[in-house]
Formats: sequence, C-alpha cells, structure tokens
Amino acid sequence: MKKTLLLILFLTSLITNAQRSIEPYPKQGIEMLTKQIEEKLSIPYSYYEKEGFAMQVTVDSLSNAKLTSLDPYTSLFYKELKKFVENTEWVAGKNNGLANTQTILIPVKLDKRKIANMEKAYPKEGLNAFYESFVKYISTTYYRSFKHSSYSVMFEVDEKGKININEIKPVDGGFKFEVTRFLERKTELWTPAKIDGKPVKSTFTLPIKFQ
Repeated sequence: MKKTLLLILFLTSLITNAQRSIEPYPKQGIEMLTKQIEEKLSIPYSYYEKEGFAMQVTVDSLSNAKLTSLDPYTSLFYKELKKFVENTEWVAGKNNGLANTQTILIPVKLDKRKIANMEKAYPKEGLNAFYESFVKYISTTYYRSFKHSSYSVMFEVDEKGKININEIKPVDGGFKFEVTRFLERKTELWTPAKIDGKPVKSTFTLPIKFQ
C-alpha cells in the first residue's frame, strides 16, 4: 500500500512537471546577459535618460534566437543588439516537456547617474574652429535673406561621429538648406560622446546669431 502511494505521488509529480511551461533563457542567465549588453554594446544616450529599455526575443525549438522588438526603437542600436542576441547561446523553452518556439520580454535597466560622467561629443577640429568655419561658410551665402537674426540648431552625433539634424528653431527653409550643406561637409569629423568609455549617440545644440 505504501509503495503504491509513493508510486502514485512520483507519477503525479512527473505529469505536473511535464505540463509546466518553461520560458527560454540565455545560457549565462538573464542577469549576465543584461550586464554584457551594457558592457559590450554602444547604448544610446537617450536610453540612459529613460533608465533602460525593453527587448523582445523569440527562441525556437532548436535554441535559435532573434530580436523581434526594441522599445524605444533606434535603428542603429537595433542592428547591433540583433547581432548580439543571435550570437548568444540560448536554451529553448518547453511546453508539456517538449521544446517549442516562445517569445520573452527582457527589461534592461540602466543607471541614469552615468550621464553625469558622460564625455560630450565635440568636433575634431575643436569647437572654436568649428564655429569659425561655419561663420566663414555662411558669409558666402545669401545670409541677409534669412528670416531671423538668431537660430538654434539641434542635431544628433551618432556613435560613429556622423551628424543628423533634428530640428532648427525658428523654422526657416533657406537657413536650414545652408546649415544642412555645411554639416554634410562635417560628417564623421566629430568625436562621439562616451559613457564608460564607449561611444554613444547624443544631441548637440548649436546657437547661431547674426549681427
């Protein structure tokens, strides 16, 4: 009777475990995965401001993984993170004891305080030389036809030092055209911002005033 009862309990335990759904996970563990992401990848400055991001990973029954979403989304970081996820060893999830395809959401938390120690982006020629070259260039244009006497140019400097204009205030099509032409000549001539010694995307504001 006692042996029969033990056998029933053992079989019940096996059935319960077989029916349990187990999520996929990286072999080194979630904690180590998120640590490696912060150490090895060029995480955008804006993610530190938001104190992290969330990534969605799909792992198939053969333990092949792919990044399926990133929130907030930035294209350059998505490509870097996608490659990292695919090159990481994963363990497939299981349902009823059988490996199957599953998707998991992994939050990655970042320390906002690291922004305080960030090395800011700057032009390789130096900030003063950059301003001087801009003034020299703009003096060759029809700057007297610009609508306003002062502007604020906001642009991104990505991890490779490339420039992308975000916004110009106040709006002026003629001024924007000339600024774009000037900055296109300066692409890849910037040193990107750095956090923990790694290049990150950041924003730069260029104030312009005409006498």
